[in-house]
Amino acid sequence: ELFGLAHIVLVARPGVDAEAALAPALAEALAARRTGDPGLLSRGAGRIYRQVVTPQPISATRIRELVRARQPITGMAPRAVIEYIEFHNLYRN
Repeated sequence: ELFGLAHIVLVARPGVDAEAALAPALAEALAARRTGDPGLLSRGAGRIYRQVVTPQPISATRIRELVRARQPITGMAPRAVIEYIEFHNLYRN
């Protein structure tokens, strides 16, 4: 049903072969629906596109540690997220 509603974008984590970890039914869907053309994502639904990203040395655990230590996290999260964390006093305890 999901393939009838949207495209799927697959982003692999560094050092993880995401495709090797797929269940057989998902691996079959990937093979049948994969596209390397991001232009196709502006039309219809049901394609799977693998987006390559540059890994960033940022982890949620490290962000929480810094917030708890009252250190800045500027550049590690969008400004709106930082403001939300500050407003709700998250990760301080």
